[in-house]
Amino acid sequence: MENNYVKFVIVIICFIIAVSPKKSASGKRDAVLLAAALGFTLAADFFLVLAQNYRIGILVFCFAHLAYILRFGGKKMLAFAPIAIFAPAVYFAVSHNALNGIALIYAQLFILSYTSMVISIKKRKYPFENNVLIVAGMTLFVLCDISVLIWNLSEGSGNAHGFAIIAFNAIWLFYVPAQICLAMSAIDFRTGIQ
Repeated sequence: MENNYVKFVIVIICFIIAVSPKKSASGKRDAVLLAAALGFTLAADFFLVLAQNYRIGILVFCFAHLAYILRFGGKKMLAFAPIAIFAPAVYFAVSHNALNGIALIYAQLFILSYTSMVISIKKRKYPFENNVLIVAGMTLFVLCDISVLIWNLSEGSGNAHGFAIIAFNAIWLFYVPAQICLAMSAIDFRTGIQ
């Protein structure tokens, strides 16, 4: 449990980096949306890591991805969010499994935020250095979530050994650098931190 506190402190530091006064590479709106995404991430990690309330934690993470969708793709991409939420909501209504329903909504929103990121990178919305940090951060985030999925599937089947143990240990190995990259992704490296 002590490791969880250290990891949570790292996420707090990432949030502080995001809200610290500095010149943003892509404007104030981008910096505010990044701070919102990392604020939701911080709240989600509180519920997941410290309170161990997975439903609320994953639900709060959905809001982090809504902020990333707005950051990368704007209102046009956010318009796809109801479509992404529809199928998981139907699943929840039929199965009455809240955790799985919320997890499916999270997965759909994550796919939409990653897609928004790819489109924004192709459109050269950000300077090169910021693009590198954004792609690295979001890709490490994906690898973290794949590791979480592998661990949860193996743990649920009572088969948590070998590859599943590697996946479990990889979760924070991917997650921490993902958050650091994302926290730094709004900094204007052309003029430096101010």
